[in-house]
Amino acid sequence: MLEFMKVITTILPLLLLSTSSAYADRRYTTAKQAAERVKRDEAELNRRMKALSVEDRVKLKTSFRGRDSDHDGISDIIEGGLGSNRCDTDSDDDGIDDSSDRNENRRRDDGRRSGDDGTRTGSGLEVEVRGRVTSFTNPEVTVGGRIFTLTANTVFRDPGFSRQDMVVGQCIEIEGRSNGSQIIAEKVHLEDSGC
Repeated sequence: MLEFMKVITTILPLLLLSTSSAYADRRYTTAKQAAERVKRDEAELNRRMKALSVEDRVKLKTSFRGRDSDHDGISDIIEGGLGSNRCDTDSDDDGIDDSSDRNENRRRDDGRRSGDDGTRTGSGLEVEVRGRVTSFTNPEVTVGGRIFTLTANTVFRDPGFSRQDMVVGQCIEIEGRSNGSQIIAEKVHLEDSGC
């Protein structure tokens, strides 16, 4: 009997360890499969949202409820389908809150926001780029082949994201104005949906 107890006390921890490891692997696989389903569903939602009329998109914005990170009255799921920013109440910076905005063409084919035409204003040429950070040597950050200079006035739009958190490879959207010799960064947004 004593010999049997020695075997049990030796084997039981190994058996429990292998069982918990297999259970952890199953949990990881299940979570990964769920994430892949969500990704496919988001792509399908984007496709279907583009096919809706403006009136139907407005109805969907007001009737579907879910998590609303920016508290603009539109759920994060619907904002994702519209292509608007889940963390910004005025995604296209046109002065109209997303919940009232009827222009859901948030992004143009070149990746810029719909209201940005790269025109010269009194304070310089507007420049907006969405892409991966290819170089970061404080205060200069390179995105999409353009070098932006970060200043004390540069606004980082995401909670918990600042100049100190910026690294090469991150997907960001950066807005600024060119004064002819350099582009001064005005706003930086971390793109959690990727590039």
